[in-house]
Amino acid sequence: MTLETAYEVGRLFAPLNTIASVLTASQKDIFIRLPGLAGYYPMSVVTNTGAAGEHSQGGTQLSETGVVPIAFDGNAYRHLGNGTNYLSAVGVYGLTGTETYIDVSLRGFSVGCWCMVDTVPAVSGAVLGRDGIASNRGYSVTFNSSQEFRFILSGTGGAAFPAVGLPTTLGVWHFIVGRFIPSAEIAIIVDGDKQTNTTAIPASCNVSTQAFEVGRSLNDDTRILHAKVRDLFICSVALTDAQIEELRISSTP
Repeated sequence: MTLETAYEVGRLFAPLNTIASVLTASQKDIFIRLPGLAGYYPMSVVTNTGAAGEHSQGGTQLSETGVVPIAFDGNAYRHLGNGTNYLSAVGVYGLTGTETYIDVSLRGFSVGCWCMVDTVPAVSGAVLGRDGIASNRGYSVTFNSSQEFRFILSGTGGAAFPAVGLPTTLGVWHFIVGRFIPSAEIAIIVDGDKQTNTTAIPASCNVSTQAFEVGRSLNDDTRILHAKVRDLFICSVALTDAQIEELRISSTP
């Protein structure tokens, strides 16, 4: 290294080190540093068939039904619901919240994304989830005709317990997280506001045989949501309120 090069490296080190030192770990590497991250879809990653690529560990792609186009407004996102358009994958993210590879203190799970709903649905449509009908319920984050996001979970496959968020605004990006803490809490956190259900909470979540879907509820084409989605994640631990808020702040569109 020449003296001139060494001088230039030294001159640049101080400001770069100062910038790096004020960033939190999640701001440097937001989603892929989450504990127990099972899947992460920034929606910027796409295959040559249009599937949404999983970014955290080279995992399962979400295949298109219809056309779910990529768009960009400073962040990449996917359009859902124009006709019969949604994303799905079979046999993945069947979380119970009692996975033994997770420390007891962290057990549960958290799912979420940034979502902008364009049209009020006539019936509830799913943002994301692995949920079926009748005795095949699992979990889902949905949006209803009252413009409320809900996190719904069943322990038996039959009765499903909801946590219902406050009414929201169409055409605006919202950060939504559904969280399950076994035997304790089902929660929906929307833009930092948490609404909980603590009544008769099951000890584990039923694993539905339905595919994991983004943009459709209950294997039903009448329940396809017209919305945009980005930074979708599935985490096999119950993230803390502080972790969820840091995610929201660090990834705001």
